[in-house]
Amino acid sequence: MLKNKFLIVSNDSKSIVNFRLDLLLEIKSLGYEVNIISPGINNSSYSSMLSDHGFNLYDLSLSRVGMNPLNEFRTLYELYFTIKRIKPDYVLSYTIKPCIYGSIVSKILGVKSINMLITGLGYVFTEQSKTKKTNRAILGLYKIACSCANNIIFQNNDDASLFKEMGLISDFKKISLVNGSGVNCNLFPVMPLKKKINCIPNFLMVSRLLKDKGIYEYIEAIRMVKKESPEVVFGLLGSLDDNPLSVSLNELNKWIDEDLIVYHGYTNNVKDIIKEYNVIVLPSYREGVPRAILEGMAMGRAIVTTNAPGCRETVIDGVNGFLVEPKSNHSLYLAFAKLIKEPYLIENMSKESLSLIRAKFEVGLVNRQMITIMALTDVA
Repeated sequence: MLKNKFLIVSNDSKSIVNFRLDLLLEIKSLGYEVNIISPGINNSSYSSMLSDHGFNLYDLSLSRVGMNPLNEFRTLYELYFTIKRIKPDYVLSYTIKPCIYGSIVSKILGVKSINMLITGLGYVFTEQSKTKKTNRAILGLYKIACSCANNIIFQNNDDASLFKEMGLISDFKKISLVNGSGVNCNLFPVMPLKKKINCIPNFLMVSRLLKDKGIYEYIEAIRMVKKESPEVVFGLLGSLDDNPLSVSLNELNKWIDEDLIVYHGYTNNVKDIIKEYNVIVLPSYREGVPRAILEGMAMGRAIVTTNAPGCRETVIDGVNGFLVEPKSNHSLYLAFAKLIKEPYLIENMSKESLSLIRAKFEVGLVNRQMITIMALTDVA
């Protein structure tokens, strides 16, 4: 008997392992053949592990940024013939180009279940980007892709509402919501809070170093704190990026030289850095549901993040952390100052973070939401 075939299309093999592995293992346990299309996946450090799980891996030429016509045509050509070869029954795509190309090509090839997962809106949806000719074309392609999909899965209601307002979705019955990508609490176990001399809290921002992640607000709020409490430690974990909104290397080095931050660079083992800090910070302008915050919550950390789409889903203000105003140095500073002045709040907030994770964001709960939406049944 032939197995039903499931295909996931991604722009990054690392994200498959970090964010989708538990979902794919769950789908495989239901009796589906699992296929993965992602750039360079067969030459990645993850290929052996993914193959050992019984997944079929397919490479794809895909540039995460830029819209060179020849490169995009090559991507479409390869994707068309790879999907035609696999003959999947179900397709799940996430991030902009895989969502657009994967959904359109799957529709052309007659795939019966086409699913788009919107994990965040990215640069193309920023105000300074939406007026550019190329990005207007991308939004037009997004509208076509949405018409091709059977299910359009969002991680927060704000993103779904924006798609509606922009006219990208005409059939609202296609829209579903899930609680982020979920977090495996076994991989991110609770760690004791880092006890500091005189109970001085420390803070860690975990993010790519992009303007719209609130990196500049973080730095300016740190300057304000350091004038009053120079002993407070602020960490930064994340990498520079080829995104147009990325911090420059010169800026980063300047912050390090000024002793504003302890820079941890990029690591595959985030929990070893998180355990050294008591408060996780993300002053982002907009997210799907930020995985870095969920990982911190699972490890029992207080949270400071913005009252912005995606971020606000992770914090009950004053309970497991503080919500601050987006793009506001001062609002972020006030949250830091409150925790520095009243560090006893952190212990209670840490416990509340853990309770919220277990009730809403644990990966098993989210995976069951995804499987139900895609109507995957046990065929084992």
